Amino acid sequence: MTECTAAKLVFSRLKRQKVEGYFDGGRLTSGAGAMLLREVDRRLGLTSALAACITDPRCLRRIRHDRHRMLTQRVFGIGLGYEDLNDHQSLRDEPLFQVLAEQRPDPDRPLASPATLCRFENRIKEQQLGLFADRTRCHKFLANPFRLLLASAAYVLLEHPRRAVLKGTQLAQARVGTLRVKLPKVAARVTVSVRRVVLHLSSYYPYRQLFTRVAARLVPI
Repeated sequence: MTECTAAKLVFSRLKRQKVEGYFDGGRLTSGAGAMLLREVDRRLGLTSALAACITDPRCLRRIRHDRHRMLTQRVFGIGLGYEDLNDHQSLRDEPLFQVLAEQRPDPDRPLASPATLCRFENRIKEQQLGLFADRTRCHKFLANPFRLLLASAAYVLLEHPRRAVLKGTQLAQARVGTLRVKLPKVAARVTVSVRRVVLHLSSYYPYRQLFTRVAARLVPI
């Protein structure tokens, strides 16, 4: 049983020791493996191609978040299991997600908010592109095709490594749902300097060798 207060998480004792938790870890991420998906996207040019097919009806002078960055934000979010737009209220500030959206991590420059992403998707629905694969309970029929498009793009990013670089490994026949848990879900501490963004991945990640192998095959030298 977990008891939660504003400043502290209190868990069951470990014999004589108290077990506590705090949301004060700083620039940490639980999905550092999404960098592999970023390399897949760069190799395939997937989100760039999708963005090029979508007309942006907004006034160019007022645009702060371009359509490619918002599309990337949503597709990678779905790929990592964050299907709900409200998840981006926190993810928009995460350094890793800013890197995935091809933006230099900056706490003063968050990515698009859930409201902005929603408005962008609503504009697309009006153009009959219109929302997420298994969320078919939308009030408007035109919402479903765009959700399906986003989910399909996320599927491609997860499926490509299995087909292209995981042959002969223990994940060669893994389903996409399994790949999403095994590869992207890596804890890491993110540090940012003028010249580098560094991910300090967990030393206890069980698929360390496989992850290194996949990264070496995906990233061009």
